[in-house]
Amino acid sequence: MWNIKKLKNSEGKIYLNIGSSSDVLENFVNIDNATQLQLIYFHPLIKLFLNKKQNEKFESYRRAKKKAFLKKHNCIKALPVPNSSVDHILCSHILEHVYHQELLRILNDYYRILSQKGTLHIILPNLRSRINRYVNENDPHFSADEFMRSLQVTSKERPNIKTRFREFIVSYGHLHRWMYDLDSITSILISIGFKLIKDIESPSSFWRLEDKDEINIHVIKE
Repeated sequence: MWNIKKLKNSEGKIYLNIGSSSDVLENFVNIDNATQLQLIYFHPLIKLFLNKKQNEKFESYRRAKKKAFLKKHNCIKALPVPNSSVDHILCSHILEHVYHQELLRILNDYYRILSQKGTLHIILPNLRSRINRYVNENDPHFSADEFMRSLQVTSKERPNIKTRFREFIVSYGHLHRWMYDLDSITSILISIGFKLIKDIESPSSFWRLEDKDEINIHVIKE
């Protein structure tokens, strides 16, 4: 179990940014399971064996750890914090990378750890917007191949051994395992016990506002 006192920010609150990658937020506990976080202390010993892109990824996590609180945790597993102890959760572009059954388990765990009036902010790719663009828009550049690439549910080539090993280590990969539209994810959240809220100024309401075609939803635990 994590030490709750160490998770609290300058306001005495606990905000979680789950699946943060190296895009950390100050005043949040940023949580990720990247291979680089597992090996960051060994980077000076292995950097000569890595290419430029791989070394840059390590450096991005090094900078992130200096900027904000960043913890390593497998994001599809239950969070080691007590019931009703968290004030806000940001979960941006992570849930589409897990299986539907895993999503239900994850969201139930979020409900468990959120305090009364605690808020959850979810950002997801919108399946409906991609389908509508493909079916309705007269866009010669949005071909069937481009539509499939936008879904990210598969790839043209079989992943190499290195990619498959990385996905095994972190328990999820860069491809999408399930897709949602606003109605489907809202229905799931309500069935768990969350209540949809609009026009809220949450601790992460500013995050990824430029993604106009994506699902950007806030719910509250009552």
